Amino acid sequence: MGERVLILKLSSLGDIVHALPVAAGLRAACPRAELAWAVGQRWLPLVEHHPALDRVIPLHGARWSAVREYRPDVALDLQGNLKSALLGFYSGARRRIGLDSPWLREHAAAWFYTRRVRPQAIHITGQLLELAGELGAIPPQPAFSLPIPETITKQTHAWRVQNCPRPAAFLLPGGGWESKLWPAERYRELASWLEHELELTPVVNHGPHDRLFEQAGIRIFQGGLLPLATMLQQARLAVGGDTGPLHLAAALGTPSIGLFGPTDPARNGPRGEFVRILYKGRKRNSRHGRYARGRITSPELLAISTEEVAATCAELLATAPQIA
Repeated sequence: MGERVLILKLSSLGDIVHALPVAAGLRAACPRAELAWAVGQRWLPLVEHHPALDRVIPLHGARWSAVREYRPDVALDLQGNLKSALLGFYSGARRRIGLDSPWLREHAAAWFYTRRVRPQAIHITGQLLELAGELGAIPPQPAFSLPIPETITKQTHAWRVQNCPRPAAFLLPGGGWESKLWPAERYRELASWLEHELELTPVVNHGPHDRLFEQAGIRIFQGGLLPLATMLQQARLAVGGDTGPLHLAAALGTPSIGLFGPTDPARNGPRGEFVRILYKGRKRNSRHGRYARGRITSPELLAISTEEVAATCAELLATAPQIA
């Protein structure tokens, strides 16, 4: 067995999805290494069945003893904040690799690294793969892997049979902060158009605007991370803002449309073969993910009309393959 490598990507959904190719890339580059991934308990299902990993270390609050007991040789900090940098230091790893401070969410994290990387890539997935490249040559094509147990697949299939008489169009109106959320009323208008014009069954992921959608007779899906992943993988279409479920849908190969405003899709956009981006924001410094988190919808998002999104849906589905 080669070096023990500790991957630090603790949260959240979209961030972990963007980091998933690192595991497959490291396994290809370092076949003899022992790979462990430390992750917050809430996000454990995203990596616990990953075929490239030898071990997954779930973190329970401030109880970090399992990381120290692992005794890694290398800590690879993909999170880039003080918590993850301190965790790498606490692990006892002799080599601690992270991005240089201009690319970090919290500049002080760089103080705890023994090697700082200044990546050339703009998108965060490319940046993280360059970071992993410090341990070996990483394959150029990102590989997203999210194995889903058969029991979960059967459960979601039963829900689809009962609730979706036609292929599903998954709408994802939720997100971490208000300024990057396209208005819920426009999602409701889009749902009506998708149902009547494209003959799809609109489904909305559970969130704070459920009543608005229920009043319009739109189906609401409630489930954990892996049931949601299965539903997205089997959907004909996914539409959402810069939010974890949209990045998950794109990575799973679902035709996806991203609605962007205060965040830059050049750095944060969904990665996938069948992806369209609607973006009316201004050019930004794309090195890091530090953006102003407003409490009202961004004017840049309000500039994206329902009609424009509907036209993009029709265009994308005319070129994307049908689901099996």
